[in-house]
Amino acid sequence: MVKYNFNIDKIVKEDFYPQTNFYFINTLKCDYLNDQKHVDEIYNKVKSLSDYNGKAWEYGFRGCEALLGECVERNGLSKEHLIQEDNYLKLIDSVIQYQIHDPSHKNIMIEGVCHFHFPDQQILEI
Repeated sequence: MVKYNFNIDKIVKEDFYPQTNFYFINTLKCDYLNDQKHVDEIYNKVKSLSDYNGKAWEYGFRGCEALLGECVERNGLSKEHLIQEDNYLKLIDSVIQYQIHDPSHKNIMIEGVCHFHFPDQQILEI
């Protein structure tokens, strides 16, 4: 949201960052899904660390959502939000209000779908 200066209209119209539970992709139309060289590079880097903290993004990993978005853009695939616009706006408001920095929407239920990552924590229902 920072790259859009928290401009919600611009986020809704221009942003594409596919989330864990909210995409379908036709892999038959893709050259490849993930940059294997990048994945291998980061894997080798973190495997060589004696004190690896489990956070690959802190060592340069672009992230699953970013790699998927790059695949969609690179292959010219059509894209559309699977979340209704009114709920997407509620999600954006919640992300701002609760200062949610994890883009995978863990423990946020949207239209009956939840990335239920933390079973001992509450769910935010949109």
